[in-house]
Amino acid sequence: MEDSPNISGGGKNVFNIGFTPENLARHWRGGISDHSWQYHGYTKERYAAEALDLIQSSTNDTIVGYKNELGQVIRYDTTENNFVIGHPNIGIATMFKPTNGIEYYYEKAGDEAMED
Repeated sequence: MEDSPNISGGGKNVFNIGFTPENLARHWRGGISDHSWQYHGYTKERYAAEALDLIQSSTNDTIVGYKNELGQVIRYDTTENNFVIGHPNIGIATMFKPTNGIEYYYEKAGDEAMED
C-alpha cells in the first residue's frame, strides 16, 4: 500500500472511497466475512456509512486509533464497540464488533498506537 504523509493516526482523515461494492458485499451477508449479524436493525447502507464516519473521525475520549506500518487507519469506538480498518486511497477493509472489545484493539495496536 502506498503510504501518505497526510494520513493521520489520530487526526481526521478523508477517504476517497468507503467500502468497494465487492468488499461491502463480502462483509454484509456475504459469507465468511459477514458482520451483518452484529448490526441488528442496520441496512447495508447504514453499516457502510457508519464505518466511513468512524474511519474518518479524529480520536477523542471515546474513539481511539492509530496508523499502522502499512499506512492503514485504525479506529475503535469504545462506546459502540466498533473496530474499523482501511486506507484512504483504497477504502475500508472491514468494520466489526470484536468479542473482547478494547482488548482486541490493544492486541492489534501494540506499540503502533503510541506513534504518530
